[in-house]
Amino acid sequence: MLYELLIELAKGLEEGFSEKVFRTSGAKKEEYKPPKVVIGIESPAKPRPQSDFPFVAVVPVEGRITEEGIFMAKVSFVCGIYTPERDTEAGLSEVLRLAESVIRVLRQKRCFSRFTLEGGFEVFHDIEKPHPFYLTEVTAVFVSRMPPELTSQEEVEHYGAGEY
Repeated sequence: MLYELLIELAKGLEEGFSEKVFRTSGAKKEEYKPPKVVIGIESPAKPRPQSDFPFVAVVPVEGRITEEGIFMAKVSFVCGIYTPERDTEAGLSEVLRLAESVIRVLRQKRCFSRFTLEGGFEVFHDIEKPHPFYLTEVTAVFVSRMPPELTSQEEVEHYGAGEY
């Protein structure tokens, strides 16, 4: 169920970013392109190639099912920007613009398959990441009502006896 949510979120972001472009590293000049949306993220210790920027990684943080049968998932959206200039203000501005775009897309769509955005957002900026790479993380909670458990007789009636 959690992986289904991650897929739906990635699709929703890709659709929402189709018209948005962000700065990336070009060979000799500045280039702009939509962010690459991926599920999961590699270890922060392993540097990403410059060509992977800009990106948004959809990462599961926590999931649980309440006694009432509500599935709750906390998901993180790690936003990454590479900027070649020495001006750290420009890099910070660009990564925050990407984070705001993630929030805007999620708020506009709100429903992803059977999952609904619940509440607000938390935003964390990675101050340890050195220039020219900038990372910011947006975290949100999504909920879905779990289907009721079927009894053995209900399963047989619904799916059949399974005779071969």
